[in-house]
Amino acid sequence: MIDIPEHEKVKIGQMIEFLRKRKWKENKTWTVERFIEDVCSKATYAKLRKFPLKESETYDKLLAKLNLSYLYDDARRNDFLRAEKQCALAFEKENDRTPKRLRALIESYAASGTIFECLTCLALTDSTLSISDLLQIHAWVRPAMKEIVMGQILDALEQAPLSALTPAIQHALVFHTNQNRIQYLFLLIRNERFYEAASLCEELRKKDLTPRETARVRVAKLFLMHHIQPQSFEEEASRLCAEPFFPLLARDWLHICAIHAYFQRDFEKAKPLLMKEALCEKTFFPAILFLAHMHGSANGFDKQVFYRFPIDRFPVEYQHLYTYFDMKFNHASFDILENYLWTICRKEIKAFYPSSIMARLIHDELRWISEQTNDRTRLYAFRQQFG
Repeated sequence: MIDIPEHEKVKIGQMIEFLRKRKWKENKTWTVERFIEDVCSKATYAKLRKFPLKESETYDKLLAKLNLSYLYDDARRNDFLRAEKQCALAFEKENDRTPKRLRALIESYAASGTIFECLTCLALTDSTLSISDLLQIHAWVRPAMKEIVMGQILDALEQAPLSALTPAIQHALVFHTNQNRIQYLFLLIRNERFYEAASLCEELRKKDLTPRETARVRVAKLFLMHHIQPQSFEEEASRLCAEPFFPLLARDWLHICAIHAYFQRDFEKAKPLLMKEALCEKTFFPAILFLAHMHGSANGFDKQVFYRFPIDRFPVEYQHLYTYFDMKFNHASFDILENYLWTICRKEIKAFYPSSIMARLIHDELRWISEQTNDRTRLYAFRQQFG
């Protein structure tokens, strides 16, 4: 009789409960009692998540209730293993064929109706999964897919609030490819863990990197110098221009140099750099906000620049600050402008990166309004909150 391998049984028991809980969240009839009815006792159901049961029949019956099965077919399993190894190799090499191969593998997973494949597919396609859920699935997937799933976890952390990178989550992050290490480097920078990031940056520079990887690490180093060694920023930025891989980082270089000049209040240098960014839809935000802020006066901002792209496709926090400047340039009252900054834009500062730049922008606008109205109540309250 074909049996589930002993070393996979506990994993399968845990995966079954994971999927049952997901269904229970959507439909409260998916209780443990109803789920195990006519299959096993509650004691057995608790046991199979910690110890392997002798017979596979219990697992098979529970999987059937989830419209799934275990992949007993060796030939099909070998096909999946082969495809997974190809995807893993392409991912490690940052091969341009990676997305196509991964899409094909995901389609095969989705059509399989089998437990390991179903959970791997879920990790690669379901954006509603929590970081904890993704880490749990990462522990279950086959070795070849672990780095790819870890990439999904890093993607999710980049989109999550900064508080998501807890010590427990950070401890659980394990990666072996340069691609994931570099992504983690940028995650550390985003979370303002600059000295951890600097250490990882130096470690990566000693590795055998591709030109694309080298470019990304040097971009990270430039970002770090902006934050923790600004006096050396210009020298490093100039040095990068002479590197043979500069075309691979030219857009990022422009963005960081623009941000740095703006942050240093070197508006004369920042403006032409930001103007270049504002011509491209991908970098229109936040460049247009910085340009609007530097403009200062409520008159004469170039409408061809300001209205260059529809804003409804951009993140809502960008839309709100853009709306503020739109109202400002169209001469809304000071009360309306101040209330909009205070009740809408102020609450979204932490959604930006780096948040300190947006905090200063809003502070400057509140100060400008207070200079027109001689009422500094909101300005002082803002300073108390954001320093």
